[in-house]
Amino acid sequence: MYAASHRIPEQNVPALQAKFAKLNRRAIKLGLPQISIVIHPLVVAAVKAPADRLIDAETVRYGYHWVSVIGEPPAFAGWTFVARYDWETAVDGTSVCLSNSVPGEVIPADRMTVAAPACEHCGKIRSRKNTFLLRHEDGRYIVVGRTCISDFLGTDLARAMAGFDWLRSIDVAISEESEERFSGGGDRREYFGIATVLAQAAACVRLDGYRNAQDERGSTGSEILYLFRRPHGYDEAQKREWEAARARCAPSAADVAVAGQIASWIAAQGGCSEWIVNLKKVVSLGHCPENRVGLLASAIVGFNRDAVAKVATVAELDEYVGAVGSRDEFNVTVVRTSSFDSQYGGGLRIVMRDQDGRALIWFATGEPSVREGWTGVVKATVKSQAKYQGKCQTVLSRVVGLGDET
Repeated sequence: MYAASHRIPEQNVPALQAKFAKLNRRAIKLGLPQISIVIHPLVVAAVKAPADRLIDAETVRYGYHWVSVIGEPPAFAGWTFVARYDWETAVDGTSVCLSNSVPGEVIPADRMTVAAPACEHCGKIRSRKNTFLLRHEDGRYIVVGRTCISDFLGTDLARAMAGFDWLRSIDVAISEESEERFSGGGDRREYFGIATVLAQAAACVRLDGYRNAQDERGSTGSEILYLFRRPHGYDEAQKREWEAARARCAPSAADVAVAGQIASWIAAQGGCSEWIVNLKKVVSLGHCPENRVGLLASAIVGFNRDAVAKVATVAELDEYVGAVGSRDEFNVTVVRTSSFDSQYGGGLRIVMRDQDGRALIWFATGEPSVREGWTGVVKATVKSQAKYQGKCQTVLSRVVGLGDET
């Protein structure tokens, strides 16, 4: 009985099944035993990532199946194949024997090599390319030449050679589809950690805002996949561009903290929509398939929306905060952001509210990385206080800590 289990990448399983189906069709035609295979459930685990393809083993996971192969090796009148001896000619004209055992078989030490290309069936020594070692069910061994195989086993040569190739064909099929032979090409399905995707999403949204599939700049999900995959086949300029994008969008400690908050937000949601239900299902997997990265990244939209909505439920308190010129700490939530232009240049207008609902504004030069819905403690100087559209607003300057997560 032949029985073995092999670890096969999930995308290679259909090809393996097709190869075994072909082997079994030939076995039926020749009257040989068929091969049975059992495909076990999908397993997803972190593996060593190819150096020219992906970032690191922590970022990516691959799916694989354990495949059990079971079969009864062909026997002819009680004889089964153990090995083939291949004869090669040395520079001095002598013949050298190289042994090739059948998978699962062990060549006895005294049969590891033979002195001459002789056939123990006919007793003749002559120039041969191959001889075969066979074992009888009673424990006897014999070496038989290829031309004598049919006569010795009492079957035609094609059927006998198919019997020898039976286990070797299994070995070839497995080796061609096994993980060890996989080079990391583009057809391998990738799985990423939930926290990894969410942290990268938080970084991308913090820097560039959320982009859906219709955005001409490309979606946030596609940007995440681009960042996760080391360029394959790119020229040097493209590789430098990717490295610069990776450095710019590297998740900060704040983004990692946001990722944890988003995961908690997803877990707390009720099954009120297909989107929420699917988000919860992806998280329940324990990993994110590559084709669900965009879906998981979209969770930050709902998370930010709810954070802003939570602030809106607090009654607005129409009064100023602090004293002009004082430098204090403020517990705030970012309500909205918008770009502005002035004679001194452009920047980002950031509207915040403190825990009591009082409005605070910061006219930041440049475009600092901050997302709507962010909540935390900032340290700032009260620059001025004035009415805007009839409401009290406290204008801040020299703001520190905005966008940080604790």
